Parts: sequence; structure tokens; C-alpha cells
Amino acid sequence: MSFLSHIPTYWLWLVLIIVFVAVEMGTTALVSIWFVPGCIAALLTGIFTDSLLVQLLLFSLVSAVTLIGIRPMVHRSHGSCQTDTGAERNVGRIATVLTPLRPGTAGRVRLDGVDWFAASNHPLDPGTPCKVLQVRGTTLLVEPMAPAAVPSPQAPAAQEKEEAL
Repeated sequence: MSFLSHIPTYWLWLVLIIVFVAVEMGTTALVSIWFVPGCIAALLTGIFTDSLLVQLLLFSLVSAVTLIGIRPMVHRSHGSCQTDTGAERNVGRIATVLTPLRPGTAGRVRLDGVDWFAASNHPLDPGTPCKVLQVRGTTLLVEPMAPAAVPSPQAPAAQEKEEAL
């Protein structure tokens, strides 16, 4: 220990700052960044006092305050840890029921040529158009279309003729 007693304590804090920053750069989970402000406070304290006890106490205090105070704000600003898959863009779109959907049981629907698991609080028969309300993982929550909103299978020209009459 006599070797370490001749080294100024600010070198210890400089090395620890480098180590904590290097560890943080190797991860994406905000693992050690909380200790860097504590090291900086201890380093600045080490310029004015040789007391390692005072430096360790200040390091511990500042690191704890940083962890407790800033970490919740960082987590709130990053929101949930869910990855955006783009599936939410399907909300409000029209799908076609492939297998019978009954409340409490899953079925299948087709949306833009892609088959999805689906659930509904209303019974739906195959071939029925339905509206996507929500995406839960790989399952679409759907509801039946209102009768006026159901697209007509007639060609647009036939619709125009009917409207003209």
C-alpha cells in the first residue's frame, strides 16, 4: 500500500472517470454514468483536501443523488421500452375476417395481403370487413364495420348509375 500512498488521490478519480465512461460507452443501459459526477466531485475535493474519507463520502453522496434524481427523468423521457414496429399504422384500417371471431377467442384477419391474429368483442364471420382498433403485439383488436361504412363490392361505374337514378 506504500506505493499507492504516494500517488495523489485525484489520479484515482481521473482513472475512475475514464473507467466509468468507457463502461458506459460499451453499454446502452445507463449502467455507470451515474458515478461520473461523483468522481468529478471527489476529484475537485481532492484538490483541496487529502482526506480520502471526505472524498469517498462526497463521491457516494453525489453519485446517489445523481442516480436517484436523474435516472427517473431519463426513463420517463425515453418512454417505454417497447420497440416501434410500425404496426400501429394499421389502426383505423379495414381488414377482412378469415376465420370466425368470437368474444374471448382469437381468429385470423387479412390486412393488405398479410394474415394477422385477431380478437374482437363482437362475433364476426369470415368475409366480414372489420376495422382495426388496436395492435397488441402480433394481434389486431378489431370491431365490425358500421353498415354504411362497409365498402360495396359493386364497381364504381355501377354505383354512379345507381346514384344518378
